[in-house]
Amino acid sequence: MRIQNLSILTLPTLHSAAVAAGQTDITPSTPISMNDGAHEGCLFYVLFGAITAGGVQSVEIHSSATSGGTYAIDAAGSAVVVADTDDNKIVVCEIYRPTNPFLKCIVKRATQDSAINGILAIQYGGRRPNQTPGSTIAGRSASLGGTEITDFEIT
Repeated sequence: MRIQNLSILTLPTLHSAAVAAGQTDITPSTPISMNDGAHEGCLFYVLFGAITAGGVQSVEIHSSATSGGTYAIDAAGSAVVVADTDDNKIVVCEIYRPTNPFLKCIVKRATQDSAINGILAIQYGGRRPNQTPGSTIAGRSASLGGTEITDFEIT
């Protein structure tokens, strides 16, 4: 059976695990690489936890020409400001055809404590399937009308 299967047309990655409440910036150690030519865009989902009243938070996508290089905001004015009343909400940032091939989703925190429950990156616009899930994926499955799909073909 052939179906449009997003689990092999996208590449999800756990960009950052949960980070306890604090006021320091969160910078994931490993960048998301767009350098393989397989994907054109990336969605970042930042899952916020508790935010203390008066907290100042924002989310930015930074890029670099090399994985170990200097990271800077990719598009001026693209930061998302997160209100101190946005406890347990999700911030979504998207970048398509980034300026540089290595990406990091940076969470700026100041003034009061805020926590995040993780950052998920989903690369998309694949020109070829991801037959093997990334290293942060424990498993995957698909079904069509209640029937399990075991043949991950692309239509």
